[in-house]
Amino acid sequence: NPDSEVRLEGLFDSSKQGDSVVKYIFSLLGVKSEFESRDTLSTVTLKANRCLLPKFEYDFTGSPDLAQTIVVACCALGVKFKFTGLASLKIKETDRIEALKTELKKVGYVIRDENDNTLIWDGETCEPTFAPIDTYEDHRMAMAFAPLAFKFPQIEINNPEVVSKSYPQYWEDLKKVGFEISEERRVKNSTALLIIKFKVQNSKFKVYE
Repeated sequence: NPDSEVRLEGLFDSSKQGDSVVKYIFSLLGVKSEFESRDTLSTVTLKANRCLLPKFEYDFTGSPDLAQTIVVACCALGVKFKFTGLASLKIKETDRIEALKTELKKVGYVIRDENDNTLIWDGETCEPTFAPIDTYEDHRMAMAFAPLAFKFPQIEINNPEVVSKSYPQYWEDLKKVGFEISEERRVKNSTALLIIKFKVQNSKFKVYE
């Protein structure tokens, strides 16, 4: 929605933290970041812009932890990509390269890897199964796939408690911006799985947190 707006408090525009490059990456994907102040902690407002990228090539060597979020976002936006510098993804909480390939197929996207350090999507799709997204005990898998509820309201995510490693209030914050989240327990292979389902109530919202 072109009128959508999110406000986040307590961020530095001039942060030297590696992942702060996310504001630049998302500016290319249609999200504009406006900071109230450059050199002090301030509020940033995120606004929707039109994404004009036909293909996105980027080296994630300096910020590999952002890769899952950007890979999933590009697929959802229909932006083809070639992402390099991903060798460390093989040795994170899980093999994130294989996890992304497996879980994106569930929602209809076929990505491939090269040389254990590159992920490519040339637009190939498959028939989605919408089987629950597995999180592999990896907080970033859960958080990367959750926003797909905008495109696929029927999405389900297994073991959502993994977000407790870095962002324990993640699901509560999503509720504040219009996500309807329900939980359900299922038993699979004698193991109880907590499954979270999403329904986006509306796509026009503001957050003041």
